[in-house]
Amino acid sequence: PKPVTPKPVTPKPVNPKPEPPKPVTPKPVTPKIDTIKKPLPVLPKPDPTPIVKKMIERRQSEQSRIAISSNHLNIKVYDNGEIDNDTVSIFYNKKLLISHKRLSDKPIELDIDLDPGVSTHEITLFAENLGGIPPNTALVVVKAGNKRYELRSKASLQENAVLVFEYRPGGQD
Repeated sequence: PKPVTPKPVTPKPVNPKPEPPKPVTPKPVTPKIDTIKKPLPVLPKPDPTPIVKKMIERRQSEQSRIAISSNHLNIKVYDNGEIDNDTVSIFYNKKLLISHKRLSDKPIELDIDLDPGVSTHEITLFAENLGGIPPNTALVVVKAGNKRYELRSKASLQENAVLVFEYRPGGQD
């Protein structure tokens, strides 16, 4: 038999081993420190909303003043007389509670817990319009404890109707 000669083996190309990545050392970050103490800027107080500005600019016409001993008021506001599309915004101690509500034979109802540290409380009716028959008129029914009051108010585009409640704890409501 013939001797078998082995086939020459061609070496496969060998990829050289990649070098391991060099470690990256981050540069130290030195925080910048402001060594001069600066006072914080004084920010201006925000302007009240346009409706609050308008309410404050109008004359305040006190329509009623009542002494009460209850620290809770239930208020119902109706159009007084003929329903003529009067529209009001209602404020309690110059804070807007209800905006642009039409008065009708159905009440706008509010429950108000009086600010405990204040003795004089104001409900202000701000006329948004004069309706079909000027001025803007309202019937305001107030329940304070077991007492009920019917108050009438009239407001114009120059004058607000203000109802004042003097809180006197310990009285008889």
